[in-house]
Order: sequence, then structure tokens, then C-alpha cells
Amino acid sequence: MKGFVCHFREGFVFQEGQVVAIRRLKDVIVAVCMLALGLLIAARLDQGHDGEVYGPFVAVDGDTLMGGGERIRLAGLDAPELSQRCSIDGREWPCGKVARDALSDILQLRPELVCQAEGHDRYGRRLARCRDADYDLGQALVSHGMALAYGRYSGEERQARIAGRGIWAGTFLRPDDFRRQHGDVDGGADWMLLMWNWLKAIMGGV
Repeated sequence: MKGFVCHFREGFVFQEGQVVAIRRLKDVIVAVCMLALGLLIAARLDQGHDGEVYGPFVAVDGDTLMGGGERIRLAGLDAPELSQRCSIDGREWPCGKVARDALSDILQLRPELVCQAEGHDRYGRRLARCRDADYDLGQALVSHGMALAYGRYSGEERQARIAGRGIWAGTFLRPDDFRRQHGDVDGGADWMLLMWNWLKAIMGGV
């Protein structure tokens, strides 16, 4: 009807043509969401048979990543919590965020990583060991002092400690002690942003 207006929100008035454009935009958004949901379901079905999870992956914190629409906890290591801080010569630094960024950098440099499932932890996250040919993601993180050995990689931890790499360059609270003191933490991750970044990675960075 000519001259029709829609008061979409207080202070904003849209003409009829603008309302149609908004409806079309909503339709596009719904279609994209449905496509993303379909990709997520397909990924879960494809990966559920052999226990392998393929990228792209997005770093959640220093030892957790997102891939295949679910959180994956790297097995055999324990990294500083995202909110955790360490110290070098009496000066604090955000070791939790640095560990997360180190994992993120590796994920971007090695898009061919494949994670082999090894069960689930008490939070329901899939435990996995992630590799790219002979490259072991967990081994690399521990070797660079970005995580502690936790049932695996003890040799790499010893070498990092002797060389003073990463958190071994100063003093720190072990991640499990940090969690005991501050309660179980989920890193303060922005899950909407993480999911959006993962969907963008699937769609080729669009």
C-alpha cells in the first residue's frame, strides 16, 4: 500500500521498499544459518565413524580448539588458563593469552592438521591428539614452553624447562593449581565469536 510506513524501532521509520529489503536480508541470514547448520551436521556425521576430526580449527585457549562444531581438548598436556598470568623477573605477563595465540598461529600455519579422538574429558570435550604427518601439535606446544606435560611429552617439558622457554622463563602457577584456587574456569572465551570465526574458516574466510 502506497505511503505505508513501518515503525521498526523507536526513532527509526522505514518506507515500504525498505521493509521488503529488510525481509530479504532476514531470508538471506536464515539461509546462511541453515547452510552452516547443514555443514555442521555433515561434519559430525562424517567424523563420527573413524574418530578423526578435520579442520579448519580455531583456538579457544592454550590447549583447547574448536573444529567440526565441537570443542577439542589436546590430550597429554595442560596449558595456562586464558585468564592466567605468569611472571618474569617480578613482572607479570598474560601467559594464558600468549599460549592461546601460539596455538592459533600454529593452526593457521598448519591447516592440514587432523585430530585423532582419544575419548572425552569430564567437561564433555573431545580429547584428541592432533598431527600433520610427523608434526605433533601437543609436542610442539610443550617444547616451546606454552604448556606442561600431562601424561605425555615429559621429555619435551624437561628440555623446555632447561632452556627456559615460554613459561619456564620465569615463575608460574601450575594450571591445575590455578583452577583449584580460582574454580574451574572456561577461559572467558567469547563462544559466539569463536563459532563465527570457525564458520568463516569453513567458508574460506568470507
